[in-house]
Amino acid sequence: MFNSKFGSIPKFYVRAPGRVNIIGEHIDYCGYSVLPMAVEQDVLIAVEPVKTYALQLANTNPLYPDFSTSANNIQIDKTKPLWHNYFLCGLKGIQEHFGLSNLTGMNCLVDGNIPPSSGLSSSSALVCCAGLVTLTVLGRNLSKAKLIEFSPLRATDVKLPSGAVFVIANSCVEMNKAATSHFNIRVMECRLAAKVQAKLGISLEEMLL
Repeated sequence: MFNSKFGSIPKFYVRAPGRVNIIGEHIDYCGYSVLPMAVEQDVLIAVEPVKTYALQLANTNPLYPDFSTSANNIQIDKTKPLWHNYFLCGLKGIQEHFGLSNLTGMNCLVDGNIPPSSGLSSSSALVCCAGLVTLTVLGRNLSKAKLIEFSPLRATDVKLPSGAVFVIANSCVEMNKAATSHFNIRVMECRLAAKVQAKLGISLEEMLL
């Protein structure tokens, strides 16, 4: 499919898995620690760097249309939850992290088997995969992180008990966070509740009575 799209073959492949939180579901935006775990389902990107500034994106899923732009003029339309915007976020994140002004173009074919809107972070996997693509094209590296704490920000490895098994069940109920305000409302609800609790001087134990 790559050859039919771009008339060439990919030079390398990048993979990023989906994830679930063993602890920390919906508490990261409140500043609490999270412990994410990768799952088998993943996003794969076949990549061919090119000598121009053209960035061409294609997806094996026909529901997601092709997209092209200049690698040096990344514009992300925040009002539209288009699939290619997640790739652009990963690319732009690496660009800004290293303070780069000129990026090489590339042809990318995206594939994946993470169920969308299922809580397995398919969009985050695409962002991470795009970041890894950009790092590879640029010949750069970033460190890895597992247990993530926010106050202060730090990450540490965690050793799981021998023989530990996790069962990840798909409820088959979809929640498209990009197309609704439910997620943002929950963030604001948590922040408002914390401020009210602090102002009233009520402990969590008292609230639960």
